[in-house]
Amino acid sequence: MGEIDDPEVRVLHRYIANREHVLEILKTGRIRYSKPEEFNDPFDCDIDIAHAVTWRQYVGAMRDEGRRKRKDTAEIQKRIEEETSRHRRTVPPEYVERVRSGVAEVKDSLRSQGILSLSAICDSIPMSSYYADRHSGACIGFRRSPDNALGSSATRKVSYTDDFPNVSYYDMFENPGHLSVTVLSTKSRAWEHEQEWRVIVTKGGVFHDVPVEIDCVLFGLRTDDAFKIKVVEAIAEEKSIALRQAFKTPRQFRIGFTDYRQTPA
Repeated sequence: MGEIDDPEVRVLHRYIANREHVLEILKTGRIRYSKPEEFNDPFDCDIDIAHAVTWRQYVGAMRDEGRRKRKDTAEIQKRIEEETSRHRRTVPPEYVERVRSGVAEVKDSLRSQGILSLSAICDSIPMSSYYADRHSGACIGFRRSPDNALGSSATRKVSYTDDFPNVSYYDMFENPGHLSVTVLSTKSRAWEHEQEWRVIVTKGGVFHDVPVEIDCVLFGLRTDDAFKIKVVEAIAEEKSIALRQAFKTPRQFRIGFTDYRQTPA
């Protein structure tokens, strides 16, 4: 058995307001991945990528290009010396424009990515309110392991910060994976209470297969009985999926859960 980051997080949860969406996930095994533009946070996935190019970075780009074209060290060095003499250590404007175009293309590409937002917690009072229709929707838990997508690099824990992370065009060449992960998985600290994790794929705005096995379905404090019956029917053959009912913890501002099948009628 392999290792995963944060092994104590064994289940990731999706709060869902639309009851038909819950039933569709359970019946079809498909779930919609959103595009970044659909998120309610206007800063989400819209981190600035610095366009500025230093002379050192330009020289590094020339070296990388030379290696890709299989040129020998002497030939690469000759070009660098010629460029240094010609431009007096000032990055040529045509290269700066090339960088600007490259950044625009990368940002367009990131906007088309698909993101499945999940949470490490299932008992959040505010999240159940604004993501699960004021506690009348449901929460689906997805099991995490070293052998599935939620335990792989496809799933990222969101980082929360007060300031924009420092990312530049150079990350596109030096560490493209770092660039996309940073842009798509960094949010304002104002959202830290959500403890969000994200599954990232290349195409958003469409349905994809549920990435892993469903662990549980959690009914909210106000979920109606008619919907609960439909859920029970939808997973009648799936004995491994737990059903739990939320309840108010006595004398505390907390949500607890009990086995729905054992809850008195």
